[in-house]
Amino acid sequence: MENIWTQRARRDINLRSLLVLNSFTAHITDSVKNRIHKKHTDLAVIPGGLTSRLQPLDVSLNKSFKSKVIILFFIIII
Repeated sequence: MENIWTQRARRDINLRSLLVLNSFTAHITDSVKNRIHKKHTDLAVIPGGLTSRLQPLDVSLNKSFKSKVIILFFIIII
């Protein structure tokens, strides 16, 4: 987050932003929430189990990509 979001947020110091994250435990810690708030950013958390409805590219593209990477990984190792 420090490397990407806070640099992006610095460009628009006076504007509020919205950061949408999944419900991964590390994303919703108090320290993360406080850091996001200090950058004039609102946080929206996608509840668990809704990835397929709210992140269709994650399901359709990333799943296929990850499957192919795993296959190539095993081909290279074997």
